[in-house]
Amino acid sequence: MAIMKIEMVSFRNHSRMHIEFSKGLNVIWGENGSGKTGVLEAIHSLSFGKSFRTNRHKELLKTDDDFLKIKGTFNKNNEKEIITLHQNRKGERRFHINKAPILGLKELMGKNLVVVLSPEEQVVTKGPPANRRQFFDKIFSVISKAYIETLVQYHRILKQRNAVLINIRENRSNKSELDAWDSSIAQEAVSLWGKREKLLLEYNEELKKVAKDFSEEEPIAIDYTSAIYSQEKTIETLNKNKQRDILTGITNFGPHRDDFKISWNTKDVKKYGSQGEHKISLVLMKLAELFYIAKSTKQTPTLLLDDLFAKLDSGRSRKVVDLIKRFEKQSGNEIQTIITTTDLIDLEKSGIEINDEETPTFHLKRTCNA
Repeated sequence: MAIMKIEMVSFRNHSRMHIEFSKGLNVIWGENGSGKTGVLEAIHSLSFGKSFRTNRHKELLKTDDDFLKIKGTFNKNNEKEIITLHQNRKGERRFHINKAPILGLKELMGKNLVVVLSPEEQVVTKGPPANRRQFFDKIFSVISKAYIETLVQYHRILKQRNAVLINIRENRSNKSELDAWDSSIAQEAVSLWGKREKLLLEYNEELKKVAKDFSEEEPIAIDYTSAIYSQEKTIETLNKNKQRDILTGITNFGPHRDDFKISWNTKDVKKYGSQGEHKISLVLMKLAELFYIAKSTKQTPTLLLDDLFAKLDSGRSRKVVDLIKRFEKQSGNEIQTIITTTDLIDLEKSGIEINDEETPTFHLKRTCNA
């Protein structure tokens, strides 16, 4: 499902903005602070229910305004589907699909497939384990309805167990109340571990292909650093950690604490990777995400490239473009790509044909209060 147009009111530094996209390549250019990344952020918000830049909803609202609105029109099987987000100053949000309210963000997952590659996403390789879990949880949730259902159920039980831990710590409950929750969370944990392991194996196959096609000198690998426990072993470990859990008021063991290790020539990228290795690792992981989702869902995601070609040298930029073109040729499917840049010359050096009549370019100007 490709995005046809987006309308923004009081979103970031946009008072009002309306952009119509082509089904192929689209270029948004302008100086820093002109709101280019905000356009991609708006598309991502309608696709996943949240920004890829912040978890603080209030940051999205233009200063001094009381509400924001984002409205996206998408092409789904040659029919229009409209997704709308309304948010007030308190950060309270409402989503609608064709004017019908949605009950949970899970309903948005898989509606409009989007892959974003932005400097903001570098936390996947540089940040704490939560950023890598979020990266893979999002991919696997798009790929598998069973995965997102298990993930949601696991976190629902986790929240309830943590509430019981706090009650025990404050002498409002006794330890025996944990037994039922331990059994429930162990069951969902084992299921989640198994699904993660299986889906990561599939993702890694795509990553290997991407790395090989990109260059024989890109030895990237990803390992899931959690052992797959049985339900009995999980309950046993929860019991061992019980006193610590009560003291901290949180569950210190389970899939929500796992990590994914990104390696470069067997070297841990997070600990020992150079700036260049961090950048190219993220690029390869994002391309693998794009191709894996396309292969698994039989739908080609929209690719959002945020100032990518200013961050990579021209040689690697061309390789990215070549891989995308090769995929399009082999699959017979055009990838809707929306690129932001401060310099059109950078795009031309990377092999992007910005003078093509079918490639719309949008020039955004920085406003005085941006």
